[in-house]
Amino acid sequence: MMRDCSFSIRDLRRTIALAEHRSFRRAALALGLDQATLTRAVTALEHGTRIRIFERSQKGAQVTEEGAEFLTIAAGVLVSMDQAMTRLRLRHRGEAGTLRLGVQTSFAAGPIAGLLAHYEAACPEVEIQLTDDARDGLLSDLAAARLDAVIVASGQGGWPGARAILGRERLLVAMAADHPLARREIVTWEALAGCVFLVPSKEAGAEMLHLLARHGVASDRIALHDAGIDRLLAMLRWRGSVMIVTQGTAGLTVEGTAYRPLFADGEAEALRYTLFWRGHEESPVVTRFVELVRGYGWDDASPPGA
Repeated sequence: MMRDCSFSIRDLRRTIALAEHRSFRRAALALGLDQATLTRAVTALEHGTRIRIFERSQKGAQVTEEGAEFLTIAAGVLVSMDQAMTRLRLRHRGEAGTLRLGVQTSFAAGPIAGLLAHYEAACPEVEIQLTDDARDGLLSDLAAARLDAVIVASGQGGWPGARAILGRERLLVAMAADHPLARREIVTWEALAGCVFLVPSKEAGAEMLHLLARHGVASDRIALHDAGIDRLLAMLRWRGSVMIVTQGTAGLTVEGTAYRPLFADGEAEALRYTLFWRGHEESPVVTRFVELVRGYGWDDASPPGA
């Protein structure tokens, strides 16, 4: 039959403090209690457990062998309980758990990298599981609840859930470091006449194709590749081609590659981003992420020249 252990967690904590200080007076001072209150706590614990935890004497309180074994185990239990309670409080506030996030474009640098660094610093106990794909693929995964939120280029197409406009990220022209255009501080569409453009089939490939078409680039000057951005950047060295990339791509270290800002009619070309999420029955993690994103100061400062 289970014994009625009529003591509290508070009694246990106070008893552990007495074991550390080995003096009722010192322990009471450390706890901010009077000695009578501390004595009642220790007595309640010893009575409830039927363990003689201390040998009292004029020199203080000495832990018995049985008491030491009990308090060692009890202290470990308290640590685990405190950790569990902290974890639960963080989960309730959306600061612990898992965030399944889709991001369309590279973010080795630029405003998306800054945003995610800001979130990681604010919620270090959240595990971020990242997925990259084209815009339509990410929105499809979001609708199917395979993702919690996505950051994609703003564009056409309805979305029945929630959204928040984030800001813009500047576009760059990537080229080999010895390309003639690398000698310029900025690159205009007029300067790109005659260039061949490498375009990825995923990430922001669809948006780049739309941009090229809007500026009258003929299809025979576009080479579409089902390859990652890093591999396409490596191809620039021996193809003499160029790529239109986002500012985040400039953080990728590819030897022999230069980046220059792309301008049109005196204005920097940019890609605008939107955050999408389902907006109903969201976990606290998603709610907290959206709050932080909305309060984040999006920065589309000028990218590095090379």
